[in-house]
Amino acid sequence: MALASIQVVIESEPYWIEKPEDENVGVSEDVRFVCDADGRPAPNKVDWYVNGKPIQSDYLQSNPRISINNKVLEVINVENTDTSVFACNVTNKHGYAWTNFYLNVLAEPPEIQEPPNNETRVVEGESVEIKCATFGAPRPQVFWRRNNQLITGGRFTIKPGKQNLEF
Repeated sequence: MALASIQVVIESEPYWIEKPEDENVGVSEDVRFVCDADGRPAPNKVDWYVNGKPIQSDYLQSNPRISINNKVLEVINVENTDTSVFACNVTNKHGYAWTNFYLNVLAEPPEIQEPPNNETRVVEGESVEIKCATFGAPRPQVFWRRNNQLITGGRFTIKPGKQNLEF
């Protein structure tokens, strides 16, 4: 009786691990897009496009706020003129994964959407969070004052991102 062995190798076209999503950012903010895919064999190339045209080194030299590091495209200190349709294409010998995504640069005046309550009650010794929901682009900075004095720390904490006051 003769024995035989077979080796099976399964290969595939690229598929997404992390696909870039549309971003809405304010002027002077930073934004980062990740174009990460896998496949068998592993993708050997990531190509980037802006408004349908390949991003070449001369484009990056004339736009020093934009950088590409293989799977990552970053735009720092975004300007209104950066509003664009970007795309990335990941390839291997079996095919490609392509996606378009948008960078929308917003310029909206700051607005308090949900002001803090005029009065907040709390049990002595317990902590409390005072909310102040804002909107604007770029993201508004919120400053908290108590008795006309700027709150900068101590037992008070301003939560990053939310800009709520906790103490």
